[in-house]
Amino acid sequence: QLRTRLVPVNAKYPIEKVIDACNEYYEKTKRIITFEYVLLKGENDSISSARKLAALTRRVRAKVNLIACSPYPGSSQKAPDLKDLEKFAGILRSMAVMVTIRRSKGADILAACGQLAGKRV
Repeated sequence: QLRTRLVPVNAKYPIEKVIDACNEYYEKTKRIITFEYVLLKGENDSISSARKLAALTRRVRAKVNLIACSPYPGSSQKAPDLKDLEKFAGILRSMAVMVTIRRSKGADILAACGQLAGKRV
């Protein structure tokens, strides 16, 4: 339900189909899948969310890139604190998931990932 709300394309491509496609891709190419996971403070950054993400991504030969939300003026979404981001990553690592924390650049000029799409002229 959370994924459907945050990622509307989930209605067309449910996560189970995505996982099946990832496994099929891996079988054909032997290339590790990379999941990009944007953390939204109070939305998908809980311990429960970390455990669910770990269970899901362990079904595939995958690694996870964690990306803190890049808020922009007028957005209700916030980035988690660094300690919460690191705690989330720690939970994934404790569950044998390869994790990279991506550091944001360009937020000071509203040019970080996702911010350009949020700006309207």
